[in-house]
Amino acid sequence: MPCMKDKTSTPWVMMNMAMTADGKTSGPKEANGFPRTPSMSRFSSKADHRRLLQIRATTDAVMSGRATVESDAIDLGPGSKHWQRERCRHGREACNKRIVVSASGRIQPHCLIYQNNSSPLLIATTQSGLASARASTRAYDWIRVEAFGEEKINLKQCIRWLQKHWQVRRLVVEGGGHLNDAMFREGLVDELFLTLCPLIYGGRHHATIADGVGFTQLSDAYRLRCVERKRKGRELFLRFLREPDGKV
Repeated sequence: MPCMKDKTSTPWVMMNMAMTADGKTSGPKEANGFPRTPSMSRFSSKADHRRLLQIRATTDAVMSGRATVESDAIDLGPGSKHWQRERCRHGREACNKRIVVSASGRIQPHCLIYQNNSSPLLIATTQSGLASARASTRAYDWIRVEAFGEEKINLKQCIRWLQKHWQVRRLVVEGGGHLNDAMFREGLVDELFLTLCPLIYGGRHHATIADGVGFTQLSDAYRLRCVERKRKGRELFLRFLREPDGKV
């Protein structure tokens, strides 16, 4: 793991994603005909899931977009008792804090992420989405709702809030593509973990690790350098660090 930033800077922000060989994070319908949502994938291996839990165990908080966490039985938690003990062994709380990003504030409170009270959960929304998010979560005292920005979420403000109020020094972002894109455009990603899976989905409508607005010029592209490559089974595990002259 790279060195921590100093205490006066923003938290160290990691991103962890799995994608196909053609860069997709979602694809065709499952065999039972159930359509995958744009942010959801199940094509990676058990080894990749173990890596996800290993990365979470090194963090104080896990962040994801609303569409991603509502697409399946996702709770953004630390996993089994083994991983909780691993967190404690390194001086962290047994369960990481969790953040769901939703500009609209329109959430589905019956989803697992909101029913799980194992650790604090923040709904990061906007002033325009504040009333909706608070109305949907009023019955859940483990859920906190905060607004960062008027119509668009100010991610830098959100991350500074996490550092100040929740003492978050290490954060991992787990999609979806629109949240990832915004994190890159704001210059917030320090480290990228990427699992490359030997599949081709094709198609112009399947999600990638960074959808949304993107960068308009090649010279503005986010710059990373690969610092680790590891093959396990049929997958390739990659780790990148932001170049010192990375964007924004």
